[in-house]
Amino acid sequence: MQAKAVQECSCQHGRQKVFRCSEFSEQNRQQLLSDYYGSADYSRQCDFILNHCVIISTGATGRPKQRHIQFSLPLDNGRQRVCKKFFLATLAVTESLVWYTLDKCAADGNQSFSSPDNRGRHEPHNKTSHDVLESVRAHICSFPTMEPHYVRANTSRKFLGSELNIQKMHHLYVEECKSKDEPFVKEGVYRRVFCEEFNFSFHRPRKDCCGKCQQFEDADDSEKSILKEEHERHLQRKELARTEKKSDKEKAKAKNSTWYAMAMSHSRTMPGSCPCTTLLYTIKPVEMDFAWFGMKVRVTGDLMKLVH
Repeated sequence: MQAKAVQECSCQHGRQKVFRCSEFSEQNRQQLLSDYYGSADYSRQCDFILNHCVIISTGATGRPKQRHIQFSLPLDNGRQRVCKKFFLATLAVTESLVWYTLDKCAADGNQSFSSPDNRGRHEPHNKTSHDVLESVRAHICSFPTMEPHYVRANTSRKFLGSELNIQKMHHLYVEECKSKDEPFVKEGVYRRVFCEEFNFSFHRPRKDCCGKCQQFEDADDSEKSILKEEHERHLQRKELARTEKKSDKEKAKAKNSTWYAMAMSHSRTMPGSCPCTTLLYTIKPVEMDFAWFGMKVRVTGDLMKLVH
């Protein structure tokens, strides 16, 4: 957008000595323009127009009144009356803006200060209500999720069943709302809430889930009280195993070390045909990976291949 600039004004007033346009230099006009737009506040700019423009009504008795505006600009700690053309050219504004500002202040009954600018501050008429958005969040939270077990330290994402997607979830949401005779949102709003407010994914984690932890998570309160002690021992062994693995890796990687470390893992896991509430994994044990320091060993059945 092109910057506002003082426009040329060659106004001729003849014998009308009431206008003092000639007393303003180009420097004065440029300073007025800079002060007007330098405020960067629409309300303050309207206040300037309101304080330097006055509506005058003229007309003979019994005839319709005619209105015109008396313009003035500040100069040497005072105000000097100027013509309309000079005023509009100095501030780079239109006559319709001046009339709108004066009429609006008169309608509001305020003759000293302009009303605040409410553009962009009203609530959109099509804004989704808070209660409807809460129903969307509650429906998304109603689906069972699974936390990754072995990669929990690297991500906070939770996983939904792989047979689900946002479109299917929205379809279930609409059916539930219709059965309760409640308002519902379109798929776009449902998708925005799901993507922006939840860290969920429909893909299963690449690493397998711990069966003991999943069994404890799926248990009810009575079963958890029985499994709690064993679950705590399981978590302690898990942390101990991680600590020992980290220590062994550091020893093996040390310079001139005679210590060798090996990590064994399944090279492939295939998702089983179980419901999404359990989210278990079926392991394929015939193909395994052995990771050594500086080399990698793959065992397939009875065949061992050494890969450097």
